[in-house]
Amino acid sequence: MARMTEEDRKDLMPVVAGAAHQLARRYSAFTTARDIEQDMWVWLLESGKRWRFVTESDEPKDKKQALGFLEKNLLRFGERQCREEKARVSGYRHTDEYFYTAGLITAVMEATHNNVTTLGEPTGEKIRRTRTLSEGGDVDAMKADVELALATLDKDDRYLLHSLHAEKRTVKDMAEELGVTRQAVERRSSRLMDKLIVSLGGDNPWRH
Repeated sequence: MARMTEEDRKDLMPVVAGAAHQLARRYSAFTTARDIEQDMWVWLLESGKRWRFVTESDEPKDKKQALGFLEKNLLRFGERQCREEKARVSGYRHTDEYFYTAGLITAVMEATHNNVTTLGEPTGEKIRRTRTLSEGGDVDAMKADVELALATLDKDDRYLLHSLHAEKRTVKDMAEELGVTRQAVERRSSRLMDKLIVSLGGDNPWRH
């Protein structure tokens, strides 16, 4: 256990409490902010490397950046703990969860465009199911999920993603059609794909 002074604890307390409450709102049916916060303190105390960079920051700007980095790490750790608790309470293993990724979304969009029931190429990627775990790997179910996520975007954004990922048009072609640079198309496409991933359940916390 790393030694933490009362002053150190006061520095860290707001970000720990804030991260715990964020997760507690999402997992209120399975755990509490108090339990999450307790797990976070234990995790921090296991290694000084996880928090000393915050308490050793002197400049306000440096401390703000350090606290932001700590919050990100706490949320990542807490997400794992909450998912494990949800799995335990619900009677399944967290390894049974599936997650959408950019590569898989692209493969599903292409399958929908070509009206096929198998993915065009093996991705080796899993998707997260929010309904029935047995639906993982069901291409029709994946198509329905991706279509619902796409429906949250506006028409122009859907057109861009469909052109690039379903019709396989090039970035150069889309840039010329839209009258923008290729870099602008790539940035917009990447941003929109990130939005789809969030709509479909978010990134896989177990990879980090």
